[in-house]
Amino acid sequence: MKQQGEESVKHKPCIENEDLLRLKESAVMSPSAPQGLLNNVWFHITLYFCRRGREGQRNLKKSSFVFLQDENGNRYATMAHDEASKNHQGGLSDNTVSFEKLGRMYQTEHPNDEYNALCLYLEKLNPVCSAFFQYPKRSWKGPQEGVWFENRCLGVNKLGDMMKFLSKAANLSKIYTNHSVRATAITLWSDAGLSNRHGPRRVLAQTAKTRGGILEVPAY
Repeated sequence: MKQQGEESVKHKPCIENEDLLRLKESAVMSPSAPQGLLNNVWFHITLYFCRRGREGQRNLKKSSFVFLQDENGNRYATMAHDEASKNHQGGLSDNTVSFEKLGRMYQTEHPNDEYNALCLYLEKLNPVCSAFFQYPKRSWKGPQEGVWFENRCLGVNKLGDMMKFLSKAANLSKIYTNHSVRATAITLWSDAGLSNRHGPRRVLAQTAKTRGGILEVPAY
């Protein structure tokens, strides 16, 4: 898989480790306000689950994720459904492991923790809108509000430019695209030699100097 992974992402620039750390610590990823919460959730869902394309992101629903505990009692989020049949359209071979099915987003103690952000995001979404990605409220009055988002879904063009927006907002060393996030995730997996023939393994996503940010592959 490592060779396959390298071949599939070599034409897409991965996000440099320094920029991953900078983004993780940036105020633009703070879940304390609607825009930061959206930024945090969008980035980590794309990173952890290699969510393909802006159309695929646009079709996500509130029910697309489930929250579980592993054998050690550690909490994590994973996708409730597997769209591996679509993943190969993004450049991966048919034999490549389904990242959407196997990825686990573990809870950590980081202030910008992605697991907690996802939980909060689902709690604050507009109940009238069925789409997972919604526009932040323009008239947001504070964290005490029950709903932080509008009854309006983010369109494919807005979703398609998310990483460019984050690159500028977090003052990263270069302007990355959405493809870069997915390429980064695939590279992390392939560098660890993970394939559908391997047993349990963990890969530390270089998003913070903590024990958080784990992509886990259970026994296959």
